[in-house]
Amino acid sequence: MSNTKDAKEVFEKRTYTIPEAAQLIGISRSLAYQMAAEGKLPTILVGKEKKIIPKDALDQWFIDQAKVCKVN
Repeated sequence: MSNTKDAKEVFEKRTYTIPEAAQLIGISRSLAYQMAAEGKLPTILVGKEKKIIPKDALDQWFIDQAKVCKVN
């Protein structure tokens, strides 16, 4: 394996931007920003304005949404 491939395997993305999360979820960017503003997506504030979504929190959000769907 090359050093570049090794580095990619070791480095796993731990956070997503809101547009990246929107793409993963399959919703529009504007809906993702709205959900983040309403606290419906798990975000953390970086600096004064930038919000990011931790991978673990997004994974848990998917699990929680699946549970809600099963109840309804």
